[in-house]
Amino acid sequence: MLYHIGRAAGEIAFLMMLVTGLPILFVAIKQALASLRRDILTLIGLSTIMTLIFTIATLLVISRSWIVSFDPHGGIYAILGLLFVLTSSITLSLAVARSELSERVLRLALWPAAIMIAAMLVAMLTISIEGILLATYMPHFFEGSPNIDVVGDSVMAATIIWASFALWRGFRAHQLMRG
Repeated sequence: MLYHIGRAAGEIAFLMMLVTGLPILFVAIKQALASLRRDILTLIGLSTIMTLIFTIATLLVISRSWIVSFDPHGGIYAILGLLFVLTSSITLSLAVARSELSERVLRLALWPAAIMIAAMLVAMLTISIEGILLATYMPHFFEGSPNIDVVGDSVMAATIIWASFALWRGFRAHQLMRG
């Protein structure tokens, strides 16, 4: 039951990220093309290239062609996935930060971002409870590394705190603009 709640919360958070992020990204691309901002276009292009590389690697793994290309269990797929996440996150964040987005576009993102943070909280709570129950009823599962879940939970908590702070600043700026 907890797994399904956590999974649904994660799916809602991902959906809200798309609802919030895609319009902002499209506006940033449109403005960059209109004003020929090569720095923004380069960042978006780098993210696109990395997405294409990761997609091709994933298709190779799924299609079992990895036998002749590379071994996904050897770590190269994990390293490629990490590079994809880091490159895409950083380049898209920098591209959006360098864009001049209107207040209307940013206001559009406030409530979906609030829903996303709430869903992330629910997902983190369910995963934490599930981890505690797993450690209680199956202690042999954590024999090799007793703190295996601490890193993931810490990253999730830091992400939620960071996103909450950004959302708080967004709502505060919106209130200051209104009067």
